[in-house]
Order: sequence, then structure tokens, then C-alpha cells
Amino acid sequence: MLALSARRRTLDARTSGLPAALNAMIAGSASAYDAEARTIRLIARSPMAPVARQIWARLPDLAAEGVTVTACFARLPRTRQAMDALALYADCFGREAASRNIRIADFARAQNIYEQAVVGRLAIWTGKRLGAASGALLSAGELTAIGADQESRSTASLARVLFASAWDASRPLKRASWRKLFANFAPARSARAA
Repeated sequence: MLALSARRRTLDARTSGLPAALNAMIAGSASAYDAEARTIRLIARSPMAPVARQIWARLPDLAAEGVTVTACFARLPRTRQAMDALALYADCFGREAASRNIRIADFARAQNIYEQAVVGRLAIWTGKRLGAASGALLSAGELTAIGADQESRSTASLARVLFASAWDASRPLKRASWRKLFANFAPARSARAA
């Protein structure tokens, strides 16, 4: 576990945290030529997890700004809300991007996997544990701003490695699943208008 100093700037995820980081991403504070700065990486229980819903509420704006959103979900419930969330992603980013950027993994038995959102080079949000073991990169429910100091950059690098590990352990939805999704569900237009 990485030791973090008191110099770390921590934002409260319930007030200004994740929504503020998303707003900064949408405002185009990152270079259009820096793919890392224009990417959100999410590990969540499902598309209906609170952290996923916060990001999904901004999908149209993120897509319009050229931000890439990649997601690993621990499970995909077969509910209308979850299917609408996937359809909204495909509506905003396209079907090919949806099949390439959303994955499912069985994290129920995984150790030390936490809900996490890496928001470009701006911030890392860490939430509830998905597995049964203890330990975390950051305290649960924290959003940590990524600064220029070495410790902050190391924390961001570790978060990206953790996401890459989860991504490698996950599997994309099969094309048949996407076809079935699009045949049975349409994106919730009211959610996109919000």
C-alpha cells in the first residue's frame, strides 16, 4: 500500500468531488492531444452504482468533448435501468466503442478490488470494496486531486495499473449480447436530456 502524506489535496466526494472533476474534464481543461488526460477509467459494481450513475449522467457532455470512458463492471444486472445505461453509452459513443470500452468481470472473489474512477490526469475517486479482503489505495469515498509532486503521480500510476489489471481480468460483452440489447432496449431519452 502506498503511503500518502498530508500534502495530498483531498476533496469530499459527496460535495465537490467527482462532479467537480467531471466538470473540469468537460470544460476541456486537458489537451485534446493527450489521450490519457481525456480518458475516464471506471471500476464499479454495475452501471447502477452511484459512481457509475454520476459519470453516466454526464455521458453526452463527455462524448461531445471527446472524452473516452472505459468501464469494468463486477456484474451486469438484467434490469431496464442497467440496459438503458448501456444503450445510452452506445448512443453517445457509438456501438463499436461500447463493445470495445465496457467489460464485465467476476470481482466477487477478487481481493483488494475497490470501486474506482480515474478522471484523466485530474483526480482519482476510490469507493467501496468489491471483494472480501481489506486494504485500499485510498480511503473509501475519497477523491484525490492529482498534482505535480512525485507522490501524487505515483498514486495516479498505481491507480492506472490497478485498472489495467481489472481490465485484463474482465471480458467484453459478446456481440450477441449487444445485438439483443439493441433489439430489446432503447436509450432513455429523458436521461440524455437531463
